[in-house]
Amino acid sequence: MNRKLIVSRMWTKRGIQQYFSLLQLSKEFWDFEIEAHILIDDWTHEDDWTFEIEKLNNPHREGFPMTVVFYTKEELKNWYHSNNILDKSVFENIKGFLHIYHLLLYYYLYVEEGIDYLVSYDDDIVFNKKVSPELNEIDGLIANKTPFVIDEEYFPMSDKSMFVGLSNYFNRDLTLDYYRNNVRGVGANAGFMGIETSSIFSSFKGNFMGLLSLFNFKSPNLKSIDEPFHYTDKVLFDTQEQSFMSIMLHCFSTKELFRLGGALGYFFDTPIQEAVNKSKLIHFTGDRKYDPLFPKIVIDFLKKHGHNNITPDWFYY
Repeated sequence: MNRKLIVSRMWTKRGIQQYFSLLQLSKEFWDFEIEAHILIDDWTHEDDWTFEIEKLNNPHREGFPMTVVFYTKEELKNWYHSNNILDKSVFENIKGFLHIYHLLLYYYLYVEEGIDYLVSYDDDIVFNKKVSPELNEIDGLIANKTPFVIDEEYFPMSDKSMFVGLSNYFNRDLTLDYYRNNVRGVGANAGFMGIETSSIFSSFKGNFMGLLSLFNFKSPNLKSIDEPFHYTDKVLFDTQEQSFMSIMLHCFSTKELFRLGGALGYFFDTPIQEAVNKSKLIHFTGDRKYDPLFPKIVIDFLKKHGHNNITPDWFYY
């Protein structure tokens, strides 16, 4: 029986970074049947890499096909509207928090496609071959559909913002279940996470507006990073989707949630050079993408896999 990997996330566009992400995925999980369900924020963007991406939608090894399905925001809106889940006017009200589209896509895959397990996969994740040639722990977790998170040991507040809203929704204090499965209280990162979709969404099936009501869609006015109160508000706002998924997995997964942390070689929130030196996965989140290391890793990888004429000026944001 073929092992199957389903990944999903919203990505910005179809360019060189996204081509790298898909090619890297096919090389790392060469012995899995791969499905990638990707929502594109800017569908109008086209360049040479857009057409290279189309070539990837082929078997990457005999018997182990790779399928890439792209979605537009408009297609997603139409599905929610035609199935009487959300009125189109709702999308105008939620546009202030772009990360909500990750959940909109996952819910669609859960309800419409019957996908009960997927891995979130940001387009700025790097599998660090210099540290680990194989991701054996992750291979096993995916093959067994085990929910997992990668710890953010130095950023414990990264998945805590939704405690009050979710506890009120379920009329009980979810911190008890959460900390039973996370005794150190470390954070979790949504960029690469094994998600049991039924654990996330079964309580909201038929009441997706109830899910949306938990979120704040108006970003706080961040005047300066030197103003701690405002900065904290902004962080709590930005991590709502991450917090929602982490808390739901900690509290409602049917299988025991598995943690990938420093003891197993996963350092997601250390300084970037430290992560490059010792972490099996690197997440070039936020401003990290503008570190020269990121385009260098991408370009070196693409050269290794046949794009011999690529130069640094091919990498644009």
